[in-house]
Amino acid sequence: MLVQEYKFLHDRVQQAAYALIDKSQKQVVHLQIGRNLLEKTSPEQLSDRLFEIVDHLNQGIELITTQPERIEIARLNLMAGQKAKSATAYEAALQYFNTGLKLLNSESWHEYELTLALYSEAAEAAYLHGRFSEMEQFVEVVLDRAKTVVDKVQVYDSRIQGYLSQGNPKEALKTGLEVLKLLGVILPENPSQLDVQRGLKETAALLAGREIKDLIDLPKMTAPEPLAAIYILTNIVAAAFMVSPALMILIACKMVNLSIDYGNATWSPHSYAAYGFVLCGVAQDIELGYKFGKLALGLIEQSNTKKGNVEALTAFSALVMH
Repeated sequence: MLVQEYKFLHDRVQQAAYALIDKSQKQVVHLQIGRNLLEKTSPEQLSDRLFEIVDHLNQGIELITTQPERIEIARLNLMAGQKAKSATAYEAALQYFNTGLKLLNSESWHEYELTLALYSEAAEAAYLHGRFSEMEQFVEVVLDRAKTVVDKVQVYDSRIQGYLSQGNPKEALKTGLEVLKLLGVILPENPSQLDVQRGLKETAALLAGREIKDLIDLPKMTAPEPLAAIYILTNIVAAAFMVSPALMILIACKMVNLSIDYGNATWSPHSYAAYGFVLCGVAQDIELGYKFGKLALGLIEQSNTKKGNVEALTAFSALVMH
């Protein structure tokens, strides 16, 4: 079937035609346009037309009464918010996530994955946009309703990043230790010299008899709890360096331990770089520290890690060298 599209030759004509539509009918028109666009857009084309479709549908959501359609449009708002967030349009992203939540009713947690994603993404977008009190509201909902600790990790991280954005590394670190404890990774808030020596010996024992370069061939980490733990550890290691260098050493050791026990993760290069820094700066083992630095870079190159991760690793290295 041939589908024809009609367009106005000039924006002024389009604006004049739109002005002629009665205000009470504009919601109807937008909703119909959104529905028609969605129906005629293939899954492959959806990403390109996503904002156009969702913006029309959102102007008519008060007219949508069936729950299946409201859920479908909430999913589209989640996708639009994620796309806006990746383009650093944080205010727009937050609006899409809020609209998605508005479309869900009081029983929305029956749509668990969708509701969790909308609240978690909204918390992140709120902190990125500097709306920290709003972020806390989203965080509290997820902490109250999420089923597992792993499901809470994204909002815990938003809280951590929120504290860091406000120049409060101490609270960021405290929050990180709190969620790590829930994940079974217990670290002392104020480690003693004995704690540090014990941590260094534990990691050294795991590495005994291994060639450092062979760690690049460890299997991929897939277990959810260790993945969540190394993610949080990576995000608080710089805060620990500022607040408690002794704790930073234990964090670096724990990240390496997790990689050895469960495999390499996206954040393992950061782990090896941090541990290499500890070896050079604390243990005074420059040669071994250099090997871990090479391992971190080699793992990035092998996995074709995005430029952003390389930059993050470089930024961390610059931070700890000051």
